[in-house]
Amino acid sequence: MDAPEEIWEYEPAFGMTKTFRIESRKYSIVDEEIVRGISLRRSLSGCARVWRYKPATWKPEYRAALYELSRNVAFFDVFLSHTWQTAGWHKMLALSFQCGCWNTLALWCVAEITAMALCLTDVLPMPFVYEANVMGFTQDCPMGLWTITFGSLALFLGLLLTPYLPDRCSQSDVGFIDVASIDQQDPRLMERGIYGIAGFLSVSSELRILWSSPYLSRLWCVFELAAYKKVNPRGIISFRPLFVERIMLVLMIASVVFGFCVVLARSGTGGSGMLYLTYVVFVVPYGLSAVLLRRNYREKHALRREMEHFDLNQVACSTDFDRRFIHAAIEKWYGSKEAFTEHVRQDLRRELESSLATSCFPLPYLLLFFATLLSASFEFFLALWKGGAPLECLLSFAVGILVGMDIFVGAACIVLMTRLCDRFAPRRFGHFDHLQTFVIFLIIVTMFGAGNSLSIAAYTYSLEYALLYALAAFIVCVFVVWLDRAAV
Repeated sequence: MDAPEEIWEYEPAFGMTKTFRIESRKYSIVDEEIVRGISLRRSLSGCARVWRYKPATWKPEYRAALYELSRNVAFFDVFLSHTWQTAGWHKMLALSFQCGCWNTLALWCVAEITAMALCLTDVLPMPFVYEANVMGFTQDCPMGLWTITFGSLALFLGLLLTPYLPDRCSQSDVGFIDVASIDQQDPRLMERGIYGIAGFLSVSSELRILWSSPYLSRLWCVFELAAYKKVNPRGIISFRPLFVERIMLVLMIASVVFGFCVVLARSGTGGSGMLYLTYVVFVVPYGLSAVLLRRNYREKHALRREMEHFDLNQVACSTDFDRRFIHAAIEKWYGSKEAFTEHVRQDLRRELESSLATSCFPLPYLLLFFATLLSASFEFFLALWKGGAPLECLLSFAVGILVGMDIFVGAACIVLMTRLCDRFAPRRFGHFDHLQTFVIFLIIVTMFGAGNSLSIAAYTYSLEYALLYALAAFIVCVFVVWLDRAAV
Protein backbone atom coordinates (compact mmCIF):
# COMPACT_ATOMS: atom_id res chain seq x y z
CA MET A 1 0.00 0.00 0.00
CA ASP A 2 1.29 3.41 -0.95
CA ALA A 3 1.72 6.12 1.62
CA PRO A 4 -0.89 8.88 1.79
CA GLU A 5 -0.35 11.69 -0.69
CA GLU A 6 -0.38 14.49 1.87
CA ILE A 7 2.85 16.33 2.62
CA TRP A 8 3.66 15.49 6.19
CA GLU A 9 5.14 18.09 8.53
CA TYR A 10 7.99 16.91 10.72
CA GLU A 11 9.62 18.51 13.73
CA PRO A 12 12.87 17.75 15.60
CA ALA A 13 12.09 15.23 18.33
CA PHE A 14 13.51 17.13 21.31
CA GLY A 15 10.60 19.59 21.41
CA MET A 16 7.73 17.13 21.29
CA THR A 17 6.44 17.42 24.86
CA LYS A 18 2.76 17.76 25.70
CA THR A 19 3.33 21.30 26.97
CA PHE A 20 5.10 22.29 23.75
CA ARG A 21 2.29 20.91 21.62
CA ILE A 22 -0.54 22.63 23.48
CA GLU A 23 1.31 25.96 23.73
CA SER A 24 2.47 25.96 20.10
CA ARG A 25 -0.82 24.42 18.88
CA LYS A 26 1.21 21.96 16.80
CA TYR A 27 -0.94 18.92 17.49
CA SER A 28 -0.39 17.06 14.23
CA ILE A 29 3.38 17.43 13.80
CA VAL A 30 4.89 14.00 13.11
CA ASP A 31 7.45 12.97 15.73
CA GLU A 32 9.34 10.83 13.23
CA GLU A 33 11.74 9.28 15.76
CA ILE A 34 8.91 7.36 17.41
CA VAL A 35 6.76 6.38 14.42
CA ARG A 36 6.69 2.66 15.14
CA GLY A 37 4.39 0.07 13.65
CA ILE A 38 3.59 -3.59 14.08
CA SER A 39 2.00 -6.06 11.68
CA LEU A 40 -1.64 -6.55 12.65
CA ARG A 41 -1.20 -10.27 12.09
CA ARG A 42 1.93 -10.38 14.25
CA SER A 43 0.03 -8.69 17.07
CA LEU A 44 -1.93 -11.94 17.39
CA SER A 45 1.16 -14.07 18.05
CA GLY A 46 1.91 -15.49 21.47
CA CYS A 47 -1.80 -16.15 22.05
CA ALA A 48 -2.45 -12.48 21.22
CA ARG A 49 -0.50 -11.22 24.21
CA VAL A 50 -0.71 -7.66 22.86
CA TRP A 51 -4.48 -7.78 23.32
CA ARG A 52 -5.06 -10.05 26.29
CA TYR A 53 -4.61 -7.55 29.12
CA LYS A 54 -4.96 -3.83 29.71
CA PRO A 55 -1.57 -2.03 29.61
CA ALA A 56 -1.87 -0.86 33.22
CA THR A 57 -1.88 -4.46 34.46
CA TRP A 58 1.44 -5.41 32.81
CA LYS A 59 4.68 -5.74 34.73
CA PRO A 60 7.44 -3.27 33.71
CA GLU A 61 9.52 -5.88 31.87
CA TYR A 62 6.49 -7.00 29.87
CA ARG A 63 5.66 -3.41 28.93
CA ALA A 64 9.18 -2.97 27.59
CA ALA A 65 8.87 -6.21 25.62
CA LEU A 66 5.70 -4.93 23.98
CA TYR A 67 7.55 -1.94 22.55
CA GLU A 68 10.20 -4.24 21.09
CA LEU A 69 7.52 -5.95 19.01
CA SER A 70 7.17 -2.79 16.90
CA ARG A 71 9.71 -1.28 14.50
CA ASN A 72 10.41 2.14 13.01
CA VAL A 73 8.29 2.84 9.92
CA ALA A 74 7.64 5.79 7.63
CA PHE A 75 3.85 5.45 7.66
CA PHE A 76 1.05 3.13 8.74
CA ASP A 77 -1.24 1.07 6.55
CA VAL A 78 -3.79 1.01 9.38
CA PHE A 79 -4.32 3.00 12.56
CA LEU A 80 -6.37 0.88 14.96
CA SER A 81 -8.76 2.94 17.06
CA HIS A 82 -10.35 1.10 19.98
CA THR A 83 -11.05 1.35 23.68
CA TRP A 84 -9.50 -0.73 26.44
CA GLN A 85 -12.88 -0.67 28.15
CA THR A 86 -13.67 -3.62 25.88
CA ALA A 87 -12.04 -6.98 26.58
CA GLY A 88 -9.04 -7.79 24.39
CA TRP A 89 -10.32 -11.15 23.17
CA HIS A 90 -13.01 -9.38 21.14
CA LYS A 91 -10.29 -7.54 19.19
CA MET A 92 -8.18 -10.68 18.89
CA LEU A 93 -11.11 -12.51 17.30
CA ALA A 94 -11.94 -9.58 15.02
CA LEU A 95 -8.37 -9.23 13.74
CA SER A 96 -8.06 -12.99 13.23
CA PHE A 97 -10.99 -12.83 10.82
CA GLN A 98 -10.00 -9.53 9.21
CA CYS A 99 -6.38 -10.53 8.59
CA GLY A 100 -6.75 -14.26 8.05
CA CYS A 101 -10.00 -14.97 6.21
CA TRP A 102 -8.56 -15.32 2.69
CA ASN A 103 -5.62 -17.46 3.78
CA THR A 104 -8.02 -19.59 5.82
CA LEU A 105 -10.18 -20.15 2.75
CA ALA A 106 -7.10 -21.16 0.75
CA LEU A 107 -6.08 -23.61 3.47
CA TRP A 108 -9.62 -25.02 3.50
CA CYS A 109 -9.47 -25.66 -0.27
CA VAL A 110 -6.16 -27.49 0.12
CA ALA A 111 -7.53 -29.54 3.02
CA GLU A 112 -10.65 -30.61 1.11
CA ILE A 113 -8.70 -31.59 -2.01
CA THR A 114 -6.25 -33.56 0.15
CA ALA A 115 -9.03 -35.36 2.03
CA MET A 116 -10.78 -36.36 -1.19
CA ALA A 117 -7.57 -37.53 -2.82
CA LEU A 118 -6.63 -39.67 0.19
CA CYS A 119 -10.10 -41.22 0.32
CA LEU A 120 -10.27 -41.93 -3.41
CA THR A 121 -6.87 -43.66 -3.29
CA ASP A 122 -7.93 -45.75 -0.25
CA VAL A 123 -5.33 -44.21 2.02
CA LEU A 124 -8.03 -43.16 4.48
CA PRO A 125 -10.71 -45.66 5.54
CA MET A 126 -14.40 -44.97 4.91
CA PRO A 127 -16.15 -47.17 7.49
CA PHE A 128 -19.72 -45.87 7.24
CA VAL A 129 -22.39 -46.67 4.67
CA TYR A 130 -24.51 -44.19 2.75
CA GLU A 131 -27.61 -45.62 1.07
CA ALA A 132 -27.67 -43.68 -2.19
CA ASN A 133 -30.81 -43.14 -4.23
CA VAL A 134 -30.03 -40.68 -7.00
CA MET A 135 -31.69 -40.80 -10.43
CA GLY A 136 -32.12 -44.57 -10.26
CA PHE A 137 -28.67 -45.20 -8.81
CA THR A 138 -29.27 -47.21 -5.63
CA GLN A 139 -26.15 -48.46 -3.95
CA ASP A 140 -24.58 -48.77 -0.51
CA CYS A 141 -21.68 -46.33 -0.81
CA PRO A 142 -18.65 -46.16 1.51
CA MET A 143 -18.63 -43.01 3.62
CA GLY A 144 -16.32 -41.34 6.11
CA LEU A 145 -15.96 -38.15 8.12
CA TRP A 146 -12.79 -36.95 6.46
CA THR A 147 -13.87 -33.95 4.36
CA ILE A 148 -15.81 -32.40 7.23
CA THR A 149 -12.97 -33.16 9.68
CA PHE A 150 -10.21 -31.83 7.43
CA GLY A 151 -12.32 -28.84 6.40
CA SER A 152 -13.33 -27.89 9.93
CA LEU A 153 -9.77 -28.17 11.23
CA ALA A 154 -8.51 -26.06 8.32
CA LEU A 155 -11.06 -23.32 9.00
CA PHE A 156 -10.37 -22.96 12.70
CA LEU A 157 -6.62 -23.65 12.52
CA GLY A 158 -6.37 -21.17 9.64
CA LEU A 159 -7.74 -18.42 11.87
CA LEU A 160 -5.50 -19.45 14.78
CA LEU A 161 -2.39 -19.61 12.57
CA THR A 162 -2.98 -16.19 11.00
CA PRO A 163 -0.03 -14.51 12.82
CA TYR A 164 2.42 -17.19 11.69
CA LEU A 165 1.80 -17.09 7.94
CA PRO A 166 4.68 -15.75 5.79
CA ASP A 167 4.46 -12.05 4.93
CA ARG A 168 4.32 -12.83 1.21
CA CYS A 169 0.97 -14.58 1.78
CA SER A 170 -0.73 -11.36 2.87
CA GLN A 171 -0.95 -7.67 2.04
CA SER A 172 1.12 -5.17 3.96
CA ASP A 173 -0.64 -4.59 7.28
CA VAL A 174 1.74 -2.38 9.26
CA GLY A 175 -0.43 -0.77 11.87
CA PHE A 176 -0.44 1.56 14.83
CA ILE A 177 -1.44 -0.32 17.99
CA ASP A 178 -1.11 1.91 21.02
CA VAL A 179 0.41 -0.57 23.50
CA ALA A 180 3.12 -1.66 21.03
CA SER A 181 3.70 1.55 19.05
CA ILE A 182 3.98 3.78 22.15
CA ASP A 183 6.60 2.97 24.78
CA GLN A 184 4.67 1.93 27.89
CA GLN A 185 7.73 2.00 30.19
CA ASP A 186 9.70 5.20 29.49
CA PRO A 187 7.57 8.17 30.72
CA ARG A 188 9.20 10.61 28.30
CA LEU A 189 8.64 8.45 25.22
CA MET A 190 5.17 7.57 26.42
CA GLU A 191 4.26 11.25 26.67
CA ARG A 192 5.62 11.98 23.21
CA GLY A 193 3.67 9.04 21.80
CA ILE A 194 0.33 9.79 23.45
CA TYR A 195 0.29 13.48 22.59
CA GLY A 196 1.67 12.81 19.11
CA ILE A 197 -1.27 10.64 18.08
CA ALA A 198 -2.56 13.25 15.64
CA GLY A 199 0.81 13.08 13.88
CA PHE A 200 0.55 9.30 13.64
CA LEU A 201 -2.94 9.67 12.19
CA SER A 202 -1.63 12.01 9.51
CA VAL A 203 0.64 9.24 8.17
CA SER A 204 -1.98 6.47 8.30
CA SER A 205 -3.68 5.29 5.12
CA GLU A 206 -6.70 3.97 7.03
CA LEU A 207 -8.36 4.64 10.36
CA ARG A 208 -9.98 1.36 11.37
CA ILE A 209 -12.47 1.70 14.20
CA LEU A 210 -12.88 -1.50 16.22
CA TRP A 211 -16.21 -0.36 17.54
CA SER A 212 -17.81 -1.49 20.78
CA SER A 213 -20.51 0.19 22.85
CA PRO A 214 -18.11 2.19 25.15
CA TYR A 215 -16.22 3.68 22.16
CA LEU A 216 -17.84 7.13 21.94
CA SER A 217 -17.72 7.53 25.72
CA ARG A 218 -13.89 7.77 25.67
CA LEU A 219 -12.46 11.19 24.83
CA TRP A 220 -9.26 9.87 23.22
CA CYS A 221 -11.35 7.77 20.81
CA VAL A 222 -13.34 10.88 19.91
CA PHE A 223 -10.06 12.77 19.48
CA GLU A 224 -8.83 10.19 16.95
CA LEU A 225 -12.00 10.59 14.92
CA ALA A 226 -11.75 14.37 15.08
CA ALA A 227 -8.07 14.47 14.17
CA TYR A 228 -8.19 12.04 11.25
CA LYS A 229 -10.76 14.01 9.30
CA LYS A 230 -8.59 17.15 9.51
CA VAL A 231 -5.00 15.91 9.36
CA ASN A 232 -5.62 13.19 6.76
CA PRO A 233 -8.70 14.18 4.71
CA ARG A 234 -7.94 11.65 1.94
CA GLY A 235 -7.58 8.77 4.36
CA ILE A 236 -10.10 5.96 4.65
CA ILE A 237 -12.29 5.54 7.74
CA SER A 238 -13.51 1.96 8.11
CA PHE A 239 -16.04 1.02 10.74
CA ARG A 240 -15.68 -2.54 12.10
CA PRO A 241 -18.15 -3.45 14.86
CA LEU A 242 -16.62 -6.16 17.04
CA PHE A 243 -19.84 -8.13 17.30
CA VAL A 244 -19.70 -9.17 13.62
CA GLU A 245 -16.90 -11.69 14.13
CA ARG A 246 -18.45 -13.00 17.35
CA ILE A 247 -21.68 -13.84 15.54
CA MET A 248 -19.86 -15.40 12.59
CA LEU A 249 -17.85 -17.64 14.91
CA VAL A 250 -21.07 -18.86 16.57
CA LEU A 251 -22.63 -19.55 13.15
CA MET A 252 -19.55 -21.43 11.94
CA ILE A 253 -19.37 -23.62 15.05
CA ALA A 254 -23.10 -24.32 14.83
CA SER A 255 -22.80 -25.24 11.17
CA VAL A 256 -19.87 -27.59 11.77
CA VAL A 257 -21.57 -29.42 14.64
CA PHE A 258 -24.80 -29.61 12.63
CA GLY A 259 -22.86 -31.00 9.67
CA PHE A 260 -21.26 -33.76 11.75
CA CYS A 261 -24.66 -34.79 13.09
CA VAL A 262 -26.24 -34.82 9.62
CA VAL A 263 -23.47 -37.00 8.21
CA LEU A 264 -23.68 -39.44 11.11
CA ALA A 265 -27.49 -39.55 10.91
CA ARG A 266 -27.54 -40.13 7.13
CA SER A 267 -24.85 -42.82 7.40
CA GLY A 268 -27.07 -44.84 9.72
CA THR A 269 -24.79 -44.31 12.72
CA GLY A 270 -26.68 -43.55 15.92
CA GLY A 271 -30.16 -44.42 14.60
CA SER A 272 -33.16 -42.21 15.35
CA GLY A 273 -31.42 -40.75 18.41
CA MET A 274 -28.81 -39.13 16.16
CA LEU A 275 -31.58 -37.72 13.97
CA TYR A 276 -33.24 -36.05 16.97
CA LEU A 277 -29.87 -34.76 18.13
CA THR A 278 -29.41 -33.23 14.68
CA TYR A 279 -32.62 -31.24 15.09
CA VAL A 280 -31.53 -30.05 18.54
CA VAL A 281 -28.08 -29.07 17.25
CA PHE A 282 -29.73 -27.05 14.50
CA VAL A 283 -32.29 -25.31 16.71
CA VAL A 284 -30.17 -24.38 19.74
CA PRO A 285 -27.06 -22.74 18.16
CA TYR A 286 -28.93 -20.99 15.37
CA GLY A 287 -31.58 -19.82 17.82
CA LEU A 288 -28.77 -18.49 20.02
CA SER A 289 -27.30 -16.74 16.98
CA ALA A 290 -30.62 -14.97 16.37
CA VAL A 291 -30.73 -13.85 20.02
CA LEU A 292 -27.15 -12.54 19.84
CA LEU A 293 -27.76 -10.82 16.52
CA ARG A 294 -30.74 -8.89 17.86
CA ARG A 295 -28.81 -7.93 20.99
CA ASN A 296 -25.79 -6.72 19.03
CA TYR A 297 -27.86 -4.84 16.48
CA ARG A 298 -29.40 -2.97 19.40
CA GLU A 299 -25.85 -1.74 20.07
CA LYS A 300 -25.67 -0.54 16.48
CA HIS A 301 -28.93 1.38 16.82
CA ALA A 302 -27.65 2.79 20.10
CA LEU A 303 -24.58 4.11 18.25
CA ARG A 304 -26.84 5.97 15.83
CA ARG A 305 -28.61 7.60 18.78
CA GLU A 306 -25.30 8.38 20.49
CA MET A 307 -24.01 10.16 17.40
CA GLU A 308 -27.29 11.96 16.86
CA HIS A 309 -27.23 13.31 20.44
CA PHE A 310 -23.45 13.52 20.83
CA ASP A 311 -22.22 15.97 23.49
CA LEU A 312 -18.46 16.53 23.69
CA ASN A 313 -18.67 17.81 27.25
CA GLN A 314 -20.17 14.52 28.44
CA VAL A 315 -17.36 12.31 27.10
CA ALA A 316 -15.17 10.75 29.81
CA CYS A 317 -11.46 11.50 30.18
CA SER A 318 -8.95 10.34 32.80
CA THR A 319 -7.11 13.66 33.41
CA ASP A 320 -7.91 17.36 33.21
CA PHE A 321 -4.83 18.05 31.07
CA ASP A 322 -5.90 15.46 28.50
CA ARG A 323 -9.33 17.08 28.35
CA ARG A 324 -7.81 20.56 27.85
CA PHE A 325 -5.38 19.21 25.24
CA ILE A 326 -8.08 17.45 23.22
CA HIS A 327 -10.56 20.32 23.45
CA ALA A 328 -7.87 22.79 22.36
CA ALA A 329 -6.97 20.65 19.34
CA ILE A 330 -10.62 20.27 18.38
CA GLU A 331 -11.17 24.03 18.64
CA LYS A 332 -8.19 24.61 16.34
CA TRP A 333 -9.39 22.12 13.72
CA TYR A 334 -13.14 22.80 13.83
CA GLY A 335 -13.31 26.38 15.10
CA SER A 336 -15.22 25.51 18.26
CA LYS A 337 -16.38 22.57 20.34
CA GLU A 338 -19.93 23.27 19.24
CA ALA A 339 -18.92 23.04 15.58
CA PHE A 340 -17.28 19.67 16.20
CA THR A 341 -20.34 18.44 18.07
CA GLU A 342 -22.46 19.38 15.08
CA HIS A 343 -19.96 17.66 12.77
CA VAL A 344 -20.35 14.38 14.68
CA ARG A 345 -24.14 14.67 14.76
CA GLN A 346 -24.44 15.45 11.06
CA ASP A 347 -21.49 14.89 8.70
CA LEU A 348 -19.71 12.06 10.51
CA ARG A 349 -22.95 10.25 11.28
CA ARG A 350 -23.95 10.39 7.61
CA GLU A 351 -20.49 9.23 6.54
CA LEU A 352 -20.69 6.18 8.78
CA GLU A 353 -24.27 5.44 7.72
CA SER A 354 -23.03 3.36 4.79
CA SER A 355 -21.17 1.09 7.19
CA LEU A 356 -24.00 1.07 9.71
CA ALA A 357 -26.76 0.56 7.16
CA THR A 358 -25.73 -2.85 5.85
CA SER A 359 -26.69 -5.69 8.14
CA CYS A 360 -25.06 -8.47 6.14
CA PHE A 361 -21.66 -10.02 6.75
CA PRO A 362 -18.67 -9.15 4.52
CA LEU A 363 -18.20 -11.48 1.53
CA PRO A 364 -15.11 -13.28 2.92
CA TYR A 365 -17.04 -14.11 6.10
CA LEU A 366 -19.95 -15.49 4.06
CA LEU A 367 -17.48 -17.66 2.14
CA LEU A 368 -16.19 -19.05 5.44
CA PHE A 369 -19.76 -19.91 6.40
CA PHE A 370 -20.39 -21.57 3.02
CA ALA A 371 -17.23 -23.61 3.59
CA THR A 372 -18.67 -25.12 6.77
CA LEU A 373 -21.80 -26.22 4.85
CA LEU A 374 -19.82 -27.55 1.90
CA SER A 375 -17.49 -29.58 4.12
CA ALA A 376 -20.44 -31.74 5.23
CA SER A 377 -21.99 -32.00 1.76
CA PHE A 378 -18.67 -33.12 0.29
CA GLU A 379 -18.99 -36.31 2.37
CA PHE A 380 -22.09 -37.33 0.41
CA PHE A 381 -20.55 -36.26 -2.90
CA LEU A 382 -17.43 -38.30 -2.13
CA ALA A 383 -19.54 -41.30 -1.09
CA LEU A 384 -21.39 -41.22 -4.41
CA TRP A 385 -18.12 -40.88 -6.31
CA LYS A 386 -16.49 -43.71 -4.36
CA GLY A 387 -19.59 -45.88 -4.76
CA GLY A 388 -19.43 -45.68 -8.55
CA ALA A 389 -22.28 -43.26 -9.25
CA PRO A 390 -22.54 -42.13 -12.89
CA LEU A 391 -21.22 -38.70 -13.82
CA GLU A 392 -24.76 -37.39 -14.33
CA CYS A 393 -25.63 -38.31 -10.72
CA LEU A 394 -22.55 -36.52 -9.42
CA LEU A 395 -23.38 -33.43 -11.46
CA SER A 396 -26.97 -33.48 -10.23
CA PHE A 397 -25.83 -33.61 -6.59
CA ALA A 398 -23.23 -30.88 -7.15
CA VAL A 399 -25.73 -28.54 -8.80
CA GLY A 400 -28.64 -29.22 -6.46
CA ILE A 401 -26.85 -29.44 -3.10
CA LEU A 402 -23.41 -27.83 -3.35
CA VAL A 403 -24.51 -24.86 -5.47
CA GLY A 404 -28.27 -24.52 -5.02
CA MET A 405 -28.62 -25.43 -1.35
CA ASP A 406 -25.30 -24.71 0.36
CA ILE A 407 -24.45 -21.50 -1.48
CA PHE A 408 -27.65 -19.86 -2.73
CA VAL A 409 -30.12 -20.96 -0.06
CA GLY A 410 -27.42 -20.65 2.63
CA ALA A 411 -26.69 -17.08 1.54
CA ALA A 412 -30.39 -16.19 1.41
CA CYS A 413 -30.96 -17.54 4.93
CA ILE A 414 -28.00 -15.65 6.41
CA VAL A 415 -28.85 -12.36 4.68
CA LEU A 416 -32.52 -12.62 5.64
CA MET A 417 -31.76 -13.54 9.25
CA THR A 418 -29.35 -10.63 9.70
CA ARG A 419 -31.78 -8.19 8.07
CA LEU A 420 -34.72 -9.33 10.22
CA CYS A 421 -32.62 -9.25 13.40
CA ASP A 422 -31.49 -5.74 12.49
CA ARG A 423 -34.99 -4.53 11.60
CA PHE A 424 -36.59 -6.00 14.72
CA ALA A 425 -33.69 -5.43 17.11
CA PRO A 426 -35.53 -2.97 19.44
CA ARG A 427 -37.28 -4.54 22.40
CA ARG A 428 -41.04 -4.82 22.18
CA PHE A 429 -43.78 -6.59 24.11
CA GLY A 430 -41.93 -6.45 27.46
CA HIS A 431 -41.36 -9.93 28.88
CA PHE A 432 -42.59 -11.44 25.61
CA ASP A 433 -39.84 -9.77 23.55
CA HIS A 434 -38.31 -13.15 22.72
CA LEU A 435 -41.38 -13.88 20.63
CA GLN A 436 -39.79 -11.65 17.99
CA THR A 437 -36.66 -13.80 18.02
CA PHE A 438 -38.79 -16.95 17.83
CA VAL A 439 -40.71 -15.68 14.80
CA ILE A 440 -37.48 -14.69 13.03
CA PHE A 441 -35.97 -18.08 13.76
CA LEU A 442 -39.15 -19.85 12.61
CA ILE A 443 -38.99 -18.02 9.27
CA ILE A 444 -35.35 -19.02 8.75
CA VAL A 445 -35.92 -22.65 9.81
CA THR A 446 -38.88 -22.90 7.43
CA MET A 447 -36.87 -21.40 4.58
CA PHE A 448 -33.86 -23.64 5.23
CA GLY A 449 -35.99 -26.78 5.69
CA ALA A 450 -38.05 -26.14 2.56
CA GLY A 451 -34.93 -25.42 0.56
CA ASN A 452 -33.27 -28.60 1.78
CA SER A 453 -36.32 -30.78 1.02
CA LEU A 454 -36.72 -29.32 -2.46
CA SER A 455 -33.02 -29.72 -3.22
CA ILE A 456 -33.10 -33.41 -2.26
CA ALA A 457 -36.21 -34.00 -4.36
CA ALA A 458 -34.68 -32.18 -7.33
CA TYR A 459 -31.23 -33.77 -7.47
CA THR A 460 -32.53 -37.30 -6.83
CA TYR A 461 -35.01 -36.98 -9.73
CA SER A 462 -32.88 -35.62 -12.57
CA LEU A 463 -30.08 -33.27 -13.52
CA GLU A 464 -32.60 -30.99 -15.26
CA TYR A 465 -34.60 -30.63 -12.05
CA ALA A 466 -31.41 -29.94 -10.13
CA LEU A 467 -30.55 -27.17 -12.59
CA LEU A 468 -34.05 -25.69 -12.27
CA TYR A 469 -33.78 -25.82 -8.49
CA ALA A 470 -30.37 -24.11 -8.53
CA LEU A 471 -31.78 -21.40 -10.82
CA ALA A 472 -34.77 -20.87 -8.53
CA ALA A 473 -32.49 -20.75 -5.48
CA PHE A 474 -30.30 -18.19 -7.25
CA ILE A 475 -33.34 -16.01 -8.02
CA VAL A 476 -34.50 -16.22 -4.38
CA CYS A 477 -30.99 -15.35 -3.18
CA VAL A 478 -30.76 -12.34 -5.51
CA PHE A 479 -34.23 -11.20 -4.41
CA VAL A 480 -33.34 -11.44 -0.71
CA VAL A 481 -30.08 -9.54 -1.27
CA TRP A 482 -31.99 -6.90 -3.25
CA LEU A 483 -34.49 -6.53 -0.40
CA ASP A 484 -31.59 -6.15 2.04
CA ARG A 485 -30.01 -3.42 -0.08
CA ALA A 486 -33.35 -1.71 -0.70
CA ALA A 487 -34.01 -1.54 3.04
CA VAL A 488 -30.83 0.51 3.57
